[in-house]
Amino acid sequence: VGSLMLVKVDGRLRMKTYSLPGTGGQCVMIPPRWREQGFPFVLYNLGGALMNFLTGALFFLLYWFVPLHPFVSAFFGALAATGLALGLMNAIPLRFALVDNDGKNIRLLQKDPQALYAFYRMLDIHGQLAGGQRLRDMPEDWFVMPDGADTNNPITSTIEVYAINRLMDCQAFPAAAARIRALFASQAAINGIHRNLLRCDLAYCCMLLDEMDAAKQELDEPLKKFMQSMKRFPSVLRVQYAEALLIGHDSAKADAILASFDAMAKKYPYPSDIAGERELIAAAKQKSLKA
Repeated sequence: VGSLMLVKVDGRLRMKTYSLPGTGGQCVMIPPRWREQGFPFVLYNLGGALMNFLTGALFFLLYWFVPLHPFVSAFFGALAATGLALGLMNAIPLRFALVDNDGKNIRLLQKDPQALYAFYRMLDIHGQLAGGQRLRDMPEDWFVMPDGADTNNPITSTIEVYAINRLMDCQAFPAAAARIRALFASQAAINGIHRNLLRCDLAYCCMLLDEMDAAKQELDEPLKKFMQSMKRFPSVLRVQYAEALLIGHDSAKADAILASFDAMAKKYPYPSDIAGERELIAAAKQKSLKA
């Protein structure tokens, strides 16, 4: 809910923080084992909207039928209207600047069996990350788009995004930069948040590969604005750290960013992400010492 997140760790629920711009919160569940007929993705995606409608209806009943203080009734009426509005915003297919809503995802998945498999694989990868596994340790064939895949479907293209994330975790910077550039040149559909995070990774790769002019070109004002909106996201902080050291040559600023990273890491839900990002931060530090 918002940035607050409950995660099951070693059989116990723990409070973490995780935030994505363009969303009011996310519920991610591990899907059942893949079968050729797929899995119940419609109910999966409609879960949030259905709960919005259910809670909206409950508050409407309290507002309409239960005699309460006028202020309390008005409060329940407002909650009823909010539940209905949020449910409609989730269920009616809509494309926003950074992400598609649940209704739009359903439409995209209904049209394309390959997109449905990509969606399943994405959820499975999230489950592995939540369990502490690194991207680099997952099977490589999980990150291969099938031949003839429709790259106009942003859900299908997510497999390529995750393949690039895996290269970053392997510190294969030349290969990651080449894949990002090829993906952008292909005109494949990529949701806004993935596109911007890939630009962040491209800037980082350029810095590590001594392509400082290319890195500065990526780190333009629109991307800086996006990074500010995700200022507590691990990879964004890692790129800001590298920029402070390798472009700004400002060790004090880099230390302050690292302190922010350490504070964020304590409540971040995916420890494997944090481990990988710490290694990338160390690579930037090592690069600065050689400069």
